Amino acid sequence: MLTTACRAEYNSKQGTVQTRDGQVVQYDYTVYQPVHTTEIAPGTQVVVTTHAGRVIEGTVKRHENNQLNSKSWV
Repeated sequence: MLTTACRAEYNSKQGTVQTRDGQVVQYDYTVYQPVHTTEIAPGTQVVVTTHAGRVIEGTVKRHENNQLNSKSWV
């Protein structure tokens, strides 16, 4: 289990992301995290708690570890 600080942005524009197998899927949130080397596999269940206490549950559609942050589409 990985617990990390993050920022979740709602997908208000009905955006999509391409999975590694080439499938195009819609996601609900983009979750930005500090840089880490942990790979979060597609299909992993996640729970995000906002600063206001709202709980968001979903599954990872895609995850990337970039130079400045890590990002998951949930």
